[in-house]
Amino acid sequence: MPNELSYSALRQQKIESQSRFYAHLYASRDNGSFEVDKRSISSNLINKKNLPKLSIKSVPVFD
Repeated sequence: MPNELSYSALRQQKIESQSRFYAHLYASRDNGSFEVDKRSISSNLINKKNLPKLSIKSVPVFD
């Protein structure tokens, strides 16, 4: 059945892709070149002045 063969091939591709992704992720984390961390640290979104000021409308009392 072609669907069964293509499913197993896709499943194998997914497993290989995930293993490559995690291998790269762990290697970059260990050698300090993890790009996502560097981008998030230098992001302007972390600056509290740039965050939206939202008012609290009503907080329910659960006591």
